[in-house]
Amino acid sequence: MRVHSFQIYRFIASFFLVFFHYGRGTQLAQSVFWIGTVIFFFVLSGYVLTLGYIEKEIPFWDYFKSRLYRIAPVYFLALFIVVLLQPTPISKRAFVLSLFFLQAWFPPAPNMINGQAWYLSALMFLYFVFPFVLLIIKKIKPQARKLILYALLFWAFSLLISTNLLNTPKFYKSYPSIAHDLIFYFPTVHLGSFFLGIAGAYYFLAIKERKISPLLVKIGLALSIVGSIVVLNNSGWFNNFFGLSLPISAGLYAPLFLALILFSSLAEGFSTPNWLKHPRLNYLGELSYPIYVLQLPFFYIYMQFLQPLLKIEKANIFYVYFFFLFLFSVIVNKLFEKPLTRLLIRKI
Repeated sequence: MRVHSFQIYRFIASFFLVFFHYGRGTQLAQSVFWIGTVIFFFVLSGYVLTLGYIEKEIPFWDYFKSRLYRIAPVYFLALFIVVLLQPTPISKRAFVLSLFFLQAWFPPAPNMINGQAWYLSALMFLYFVFPFVLLIIKKIKPQARKLILYALLFWAFSLLISTNLLNTPKFYKSYPSIAHDLIFYFPTVHLGSFFLGIAGAYYFLAIKERKISPLLVKIGLALSIVGSIVVLNNSGWFNNFFGLSLPISAGLYAPLFLALILFSSLAEGFSTPNWLKHPRLNYLGELSYPIYVLQLPFFYIYMQFLQPLLKIEKANIFYVYFFFLFLFSVIVNKLFEKPLTRLLIRKI
């Protein structure tokens, strides 16, 4: 099943992830500053994988290679660019770990080369875990509501551990630190968000044939969209309200993202506007991956080669940088990512 709104969500999330890393000096950052959007991708991955594979019997290695081949071309291109252009010496240990998608397991490696690629290191682990989780679900065939409840309990337990560690001065000092890497980047931390995505897709498949009021779905979708915007833009308020440092990027907003994904799925077919189905908007979703992975490599390219020529004012650098990052991602997608991915997948 294709949910067209997912594509624009992907692009928006990738934009704000790039904005979080490189747009802090802009005027826009004074009023809009989303943090934690990377968790959306973990939830969405579990959701989409479940929709795609729950009714299929695919050999494990064929499945795993298909996942690997979809992300590897751009991932290794980004790694190559960073190795060439990074102004500081490259850690051999971090480089070897990055070659095998293992950097998120061994602090401080997650941020030592292509820092944002820690997400893909964690995602590869979740890809590995997914077939076993799905096999258990197929054998047990739990009630959809119970599976959602179990996933929420697991998410809450995981978040409780992260919150406790984050607010323990003897353990967590500041960023950068090994403690920070363990709380926010360690792959098992994101199992809760991923499991919520799996459970959400299972629940959707169980209820999609029921007669659900379109008005109720529209209200739910509107509330989840508005709720996501408000919550993402007011993260500091929650810290102040609870008097704690909350592990936002360790999955705090995962249930809210699941609600957005679930209501968008239910709305598909009767309330999805035609403009969301436009091929160009769908292509934006396709570009979200190279935009995310190439943000640091292209930042090196921009600052070392383009900025000296363009001489853009500091306050406007991000907007020009993102414009060229977008164009670079289109070129990489058309001339490198798509052809190589197709070639590799044909061999499965």
